[in-house]
Amino acid sequence: MKILYIIPFTLATGMLVSFDFTSKSEGAPVSATGAPNEITCATSGCHDDNVPNLGSAVISIESNTLETGYVPGETYPVTVKIEDSDVVRFGYQLVVLDEAGNNVGDIQIIDPVRTQTMFNHLELTDREYATYTYEGTSAVQTGLGEWTINWVAPESNLPVTFYVACVSADNDGTDEGDVVYTTQKTVLKSVNNSISENQPSINVRVDNRMITFSNAEGEDVSIFDINGRLMNNWLLKSSSETFSIGELTPGIYFIRSKNYSTKISIQ
Repeated sequence: MKILYIIPFTLATGMLVSFDFTSKSEGAPVSATGAPNEITCATSGCHDDNVPNLGSAVISIESNTLETGYVPGETYPVTVKIEDSDVVRFGYQLVVLDEAGNNVGDIQIIDPVRTQTMFNHLELTDREYATYTYEGTSAVQTGLGEWTINWVAPESNLPVTFYVACVSADNDGTDEGDVVYTTQKTVLKSVNNSISENQPSINVRVDNRMITFSNAEGEDVSIFDINGRLMNNWLLKSSSETFSIGELTPGIYFIRSKNYSTKISIQ
């Protein structure tokens, strides 16, 4: 992995990208998360000799406090991790956007030794990026890169998506031999904080690839996967109804209605 310095250049897509001219010159080139209208380092002329996401690394965006949605104005720690055996140097870039591609929320740096924010001053100028410093390219332990920022949720009712690109580097001082990985995580606004004290909670039970809702007559209930994609929707016409969820792959899902939200696990 070679640390990138600040040199403006024009991409084949026609988008002119610049680096942030500050004393903190190290970091991924801006607008390289793979988010809408962005590239990644695998297509920018640097780490481009391997196919993205075809390698042994696993990357994740983790925030336990965001799993059931965000509350406007609240602050949430968000951790980006990349795991790749025996690797000692990694990089990353993160941006948070709404469905229209607008920057949402604010990023707060809590570990300035390993992380910094950057902006693209020529294109996509509203987008704020979290990325590494030079010190932040070092693995926290062999095979693990990790960075944590605070994200302040917007005063919005819209779903937001965290886009991340990571680099697993072979540490040979060049851009060659490194692999780029991308992932994303969509978070919905929490409805838990709007539930009245007199609002009854829906009872949800998952058993043998079936889901049962009780105490929910008249509720319009939806199920989303961990990336915020709508998987199914049911209008509950009686106080207890059961539906098949055999088409869903095992994993974590979110149940939401107008006044209710919970997380379930499907085996």
